[in-house]
Amino acid sequence: MPGGAWGLVPIVLLGVVLQATAAPLVELRGVRPDWLLVIAVYWGLHLPRGQAVVGAWSIGFLAELLTIERLGLMSVPYALTAWSLVATREALARDSVVTEATAAFVAGLIVFGAWLTYRVVAHGAPSDWVTALGRDWIGRATYTAAWVVPLHFFHRLAASAFASSRTPRPARR
Repeated sequence: MPGGAWGLVPIVLLGVVLQATAAPLVELRGVRPDWLLVIAVYWGLHLPRGQAVVGAWSIGFLAELLTIERLGLMSVPYALTAWSLVATREALARDSVVTEATAAFVAGLIVFGAWLTYRVVAHGAPSDWVTALGRDWIGRATYTAAWVVPLHFFHRLAASAFASSRTPRPARR
């Protein structure tokens, strides 16, 4: 990654800002995508272990500062997501959009399930369990994983444009 670990800082800031401002605009029936989890999954699949885990923790920590919930509720699951993907990525086809979407879906089920469990313990059971499970757990994991596809191809397009702009042009004769 260009700039090493410091190259993650603009992505962390942009991700948190977009999650707070743009995610509500693409909400479907009360379900928002978690683009920060998608970033944590991508980093877990592609960056060195230290950068992936610290970057995912940082993005979660900054997101926590925008909420009134307890610290660690977002940063720890994001860091654990990146860490678990770093540990298993050698067995995965890392450049496949299917792998990224599946990893985001499974991570979403685990992370959103943990958040739902926390909400039940801390704030009491929801009045409508079917809606809570369908929308807040399965729906959010599915919608987040669906966003991997356009983000994957946008990343590939941006990476190829960036790479082509940095390649030296041959000297004219």
